[in-house]
Amino acid sequence: MTSLPIERATRKGLGAFYSPPNLVDPMVKWTVRTRSCAVLDPSCGDGIFLVSAARHLLSLGASPSRAADLLFGFDLNPLSISTTAKGLGAVLGRRAIQLHEADFFEVETRKGRRGENLLVDAVIGNPPYIRYQEFSGDMRARALHQAGRAGVRLPQLTSSWAPFLVHATSFLRQGGHLAFILPEELVHTLYADPVRRYLRERFGEVTVISFKRPVFPGVQEKVVLLLAEGYGAPSKGLLRLVEAENPDDLRSLRDLIGRAEA
Repeated sequence: MTSLPIERATRKGLGAFYSPPNLVDPMVKWTVRTRSCAVLDPSCGDGIFLVSAARHLLSLGASPSRAADLLFGFDLNPLSISTTAKGLGAVLGRRAIQLHEADFFEVETRKGRRGENLLVDAVIGNPPYIRYQEFSGDMRARALHQAGRAGVRLPQLTSSWAPFLVHATSFLRQGGHLAFILPEELVHTLYADPVRRYLRERFGEVTVISFKRPVFPGVQEKVVLLLAEGYGAPSKGLLRLVEAENPDDLRSLRDLIGRAEA
């Protein structure tokens, strides 16, 4: 698991666990489908998702300057912002990178570089995971407010990832895609039921991939991969469950999902 040079207690307090490339790269390739795809990571951490997206956009034919225009990131931690900027700079050269130090729950109609509302084709990332016992105060109030604005009423026992996910979808254009690493709570907890219903209603197809082996060595929390496709498209009303052995099985996400459907 890659990580920033941040003290362990600080990372835990921010709910930050950084993601391995063998999980990130397949997520990016599944989500970023054209060279004009605008991409948002609302909790960019060490920048691994945005750096992978930058490389993938270049491989699809985008110029470095165009790729820089298409990438957006937020994070509360200034070190995360500087590390992400450095990583993107290494891939795209010295270009203006659209990164913002901010509490994502306070971001509503953030303006793009040209003054337009920030709407993207793909949202990717690993949202902060703060258990409900520590997820309190003004941040919890803002988070529940943002989820409520989207029509999702979450109970007080909600961990941070749930309202974060709901709020992140509000930045998607019609037909957009979302790929998130989330705690296994998405699948089996009662408090996540409004989130599961919201996903089934708002996306054309929703797939959740679980893993037989641990994804983050040394971290007890089990995770799943959420793939939500076609924001605002006619919904099938289903949430497809797929099991993988480990992240190496994700080299072709479409093949994995196709085998599960067969």
